[in-house]
Amino acid sequence: MTEHIVYVHDPKAMKAYYTDKLGFTLLAEREGPRYVLGFENTPIRIVLASRHLATDPKQANEMPSLLLKVKDIHKVYNTMRDRGVVVSDLFELGDMKTFNFADGENHYMACWQR
Repeated sequence: MTEHIVYVHDPKAMKAYYTDKLGFTLLAEREGPRYVLGFENTPIRIVLASRHLATDPKQANEMPSLLLKVKDIHKVYNTMRDRGVVVSDLFELGDMKTFNFADGENHYMACWQR
């Protein structure tokens, strides 16, 4: 199981955004507050953690872009768009379909399907 930490200003609000808008499932709540979220039954989990929990200030400000593999990209794309998430156009790169989006605090991400 892989977990990625996303440091956010308001973990509770971002938990609602990730579950309501992006379709993640809340898997656990941890002290702090920290929330563990899963997506599309994949082995990847995202931990939303308050920025003040970062041991190094650079950790809280630097985040790698996340690339999320999905089973039905058209369904995910339409669901996110219908929920008010600003998404890029859905486009093809070779045999891969992909689109980009940002969460409620402008963390950049993308979804893809082969």
